[in-house]
Amino acid sequence: LVFNRIVALKESAVSKNMKGTNQGSRKAEQDKQKAEKERLKKVPPSEYFKQGEYEGKYSKYNDDGFPTHNADGTEVTNSAAKKLRKKLEKHEKVYAAYLKEQEGK
Repeated sequence: LVFNRIVALKESAVSKNMKGTNQGSRKAEQDKQKAEKERLKKVPPSEYFKQGEYEGKYSKYNDDGFPTHNADGTEVTNSAAKKLRKKLEKHEKVYAAYLKEQEGK
């Protein structure tokens, strides 16, 4: 039993660049993510949910900048508020580390 099958080789990055189908390198994507992380760590916790990926998702905030109402005017559910609270606590730690780093300079 003999199979004569032609198997295409993976396209090289050079040929993808020539065709314009290359989506970019992994390194470029990592640099982009690192730059976004650097930008976010400078954001005070009271402004965290008012910009970036959360911009436009919420219409009302409490005094601490925590969202209380969605963009459509409905109140944020308890489960969503719990998830947001966790994200805010994580961001507060990152921001505190950033402030401590700035003091040391």
